[in-house]
Amino acid sequence: MDTSQRKNRNNDPNSSDFDLDAYLEEQANGGTPSSEQEATSRPEKRTSLLRNGIAITLLLALVCFWGWNTFLKGSDINSATLGAPSGTAVGISAQEGQTIAPAVLPQFAEYLLQVKNMEFGIDPTDNQIKGMYDAGISLDYLNNLVEVELLEDMRYSDAIDLYKQGVPKTYIEELYDTEFVPDIRVRGVKELYAAGVPKNYLEALYDADMEDKSTREVIALYQTGVTTSYLEAIYDVDLEDTSVRELIELYRSGVTVSYLEALYDVDFEDRPVMEFINLYKSGVTEAYLEILDDVDFLEDNQTSDIIKLYRSGVTAEFLEQLDDDDQLEDMSVDQVITAYRNK
Repeated sequence: MDTSQRKNRNNDPNSSDFDLDAYLEEQANGGTPSSEQEATSRPEKRTSLLRNGIAITLLLALVCFWGWNTFLKGSDINSATLGAPSGTAVGISAQEGQTIAPAVLPQFAEYLLQVKNMEFGIDPTDNQIKGMYDAGISLDYLNNLVEVELLEDMRYSDAIDLYKQGVPKTYIEELYDTEFVPDIRVRGVKELYAAGVPKNYLEALYDADMEDKSTREVIALYQTGVTTSYLEAIYDVDLEDTSVRELIELYRSGVTVSYLEALYDVDFEDRPVMEFINLYKSGVTEAYLEILDDVDFLEDNQTSDIIKLYRSGVTAEFLEQLDDDDQLEDMSVDQVITAYRNK
């Protein structure tokens, strides 16, 4: 192989002999061969150099693209414009693909003056107000926090957190309409929004006198799937003071609204919630409970005895017959079962 062929291989990026360092050194020196080299170069060498330059350019473009893509994937805010200049709208991702409507901010001097007139829990410094400005928080958004009495208990960082999490002012207004905001405060607003709890669910809780439930209890009820109609039934049968854990157990156990209403009709609501569940899971029907109540055999017997009576096959008709004969009042559950088996 002659000298020119070896040089061409050294300059060929597809060749294992390609010398990148030598090529970069040549480019650093002006990328132009000496007059002696120019006189002896051939068209093949110029073609090879052009090909090398294209390869280097593509390689650098690939590295830049990979680095930028990695940066975007690592960003905490999916669609925020970081470090937005004055007059630039900043959009923050919100739940279910929504976004806070971008707002064009006034000049910072005006922004600073208006924010200073707002009542924060801890008055922000000028630099902290600049942080809110750079985050793209509009004056309208802050004024909305004032209206729902949130701002007075907030630090400047709370406002930024609400905005960056994408909590729109419409959601905050809806919470205010349900009268939950004064109790749940900033952290609660963020948690409810992140969990996707809608306004109508909070209204159902409020209507059921459950507004004293904590934010996490509300989220637990919602994410368990406890429906608004079920919450309304809980209120109708005077179970609104039942713990959230017990309410969830009732719902998960499949205890229906009509069954709860039947228990309420027979004055069973004062018993522990687990007894409701045991009755329901044992198959004791609503009609059977009504018969036991009609013959005054429900109030004085334990839930376990009622289940035992039902599982023994003692019919409603037999209980009514004993009651008509004035025998039932003085009989225990075991005696009723024995009489039924010996009839």
